[in-house]
Amino acid sequence: MSEKVFTTSELKELKEFEGRQVVLVAKIGSENYNLHDETSDEDYRIYVLPTFEDLYGGKRYVKSVTSETVDYSVHDIRDLAKQLMKSNINFVEALFSVDLTVKHDVVEEMLKMRENIAKMNLPYFYDACFGMFHNKLKHFESSSRESNRYVVAYGYDTKAFMSMYRMMDFILRYEANGFSSFVDAIRYSEEERAYLLSMKHGRFTKTEAENLIQLMKDKVQGVKPAYKGQPFQSETETELNKLLFDTVKNHIQH
Repeated sequence: MSEKVFTTSELKELKEFEGRQVVLVAKIGSENYNLHDETSDEDYRIYVLPTFEDLYGGKRYVKSVTSETVDYSVHDIRDLAKQLMKSNINFVEALFSVDLTVKHDVVEEMLKMRENIAKMNLPYFYDACFGMFHNKLKHFESSSRESNRYVVAYGYDTKAFMSMYRMMDFILRYEANGFSSFVDAIRYSEEERAYLLSMKHGRFTKTEAENLIQLMKDKVQGVKPAYKGQPFQSETETELNKLLFDTVKNHIQH
């Protein structure tokens, strides 16, 4: 018997996933940047509270599901906290999603803290973003016609190019607004959206793309001191840890 695959509307209605209480369903990816188009996938991240068995066995539940209509992954809420403390932009993004289904008070409290959470560890945040950039760079340099439709259409991986540019641009935009608004740094206006999507749709030659990426890298290196000079926000870490510890404790006790 094949495993049940949930639709988007069913995901948002979930109260439990394999016996674990759902606390948050968040859309991730291009729509959060206002960069979605007809080729974009629907991706969701779901967070659940651990069971007593998870805690006793030292387990952190995780599961990924891919289908023709929607992809989603399910994570222990403790993993969200861990990644937020490491300033993983892909996990921070979930707190600023344009499509949030909140199912627990702990998430409401985290949303109140989200700007402080986003800038909790800016020195590490800078390095994490640069690490993601280099992962995209590998795709940009190695994608072949056999495995990538963008290479077939435009001669190189234009989607990876746009993603690299967006990552570098985000670092610049976040620093430019004084680390005051994560969402303003990550989300594009309609005019900006048109420019970035034109990258994905072959506006630049590969040589032009490489030159533009190098220019952005140089600019990002210029703001490195602004990130590295920011202190770690230990108060935010302590508050987040206590919030999640108390939530998991109360959940298990009741």
